[in-house]
Amino acid sequence: MRTAAGHGAFFAISHAPNIGRDTGWSWRTLERYWELTGDKRAEELLKRVIAGNAALIGKAPLWCGNNPLGHASDWFTQIWSRAAAMTALHTGDPQALEICKTLAEGKDKPMPGSITYGKQTPIDPSYFSSLFAVLYHLTGEEKYKKPVVGGNQGWRHALRRRLLPGLRPWLLNQPPKVKK
Repeated sequence: MRTAAGHGAFFAISHAPNIGRDTGWSWRTLERYWELTGDKRAEELLKRVIAGNAALIGKAPLWCGNNPLGHASDWFTQIWSRAAAMTALHTGDPQALEICKTLAEGKDKPMPGSITYGKQTPIDPSYFSSLFAVLYHLTGEEKYKKPVVGGNQGWRHALRRRLLPGLRPWLLNQPPKVKK
């Protein structure tokens, strides 16, 4: 685990700020390792990943390749958004939260989606349900709850297909834990 987290850390740091599946998975590997072990070096590296991506704050819309119609950019952006969301949730870092807020801008309504192999795939807001659920949980703002519970594909679809394990109980049974 430590070796994978180390590789993830240095890849995510050296490529920041860059939204993509490779940087998202690398970031998430480091975050998950830190979450499970509490390793102090991993925490330092996680802070560097956040700092490296803080340059994206306020620069919406954020998409892989800066193009929501690019080849699979919606999927790559979603992978990266999960890393950012879980980091904000687990660390409570204010910059990580701001990255997530910027990332959510423009993703709360149905969009045309990426063109993959010549076919355009529409994106429902529930596609980013992990991001929106974490933002709702950390801010209490209703605008973040609606895309998760009211997406065109429906609540059950979002839970079954796109919501990270454990987010459902927060949204249904706990009040948001707003940072003061």
